[in-house]
Parts: sequence; C-alpha cells; structure tokens
Amino acid sequence: MKDFDDIFKERLEGYEMKLPSSDRDAFLNRRATRERFARRRRNLLGLAVGLPAALAIICAILFCIYLLSK
Repeated sequence: MKDFDDIFKERLEGYEMKLPSSDRDAFLNRRATRERFARRRRNLLGLAVGLPAALAIICAILFCIYLLSK
C-alpha cells in the first residue's frame, strides 16, 4: 500500500504552478512580510529571555564576591 506522501508526490509530478504575476508578487510580498515579523519576534524573544538571564548571572557573581569578601 502506498504512503500518502508517495501518492501526493506522484500527483504533483510534472505539475507546474502558474500564477498571474500580480498574484505571484502578492504571495512573495506576504511571505517576505511574514518572515520579517518572524525574525522580529525571535529578536524580541531573545531579548526577553537573554536580558533577565544576564542580569541573574551578574547578580549571582556579585553576590559570590560579596560573600567571599566577608
């Protein structure tokens, strides 16, 4: 018995997607916008995780220095 992926690939063989140029441009613009926002979300997530982590490490180091100086 054939797998769903194999059947899907067979049906798509030789099929070429032809969109009017305006549709294709709109699709490419939407995809570029989506990718740009995805990158921005990843950057914000990195800041949201990275800054508190860095602050916690700095506080831990300062606390160890404080304890060692006593």
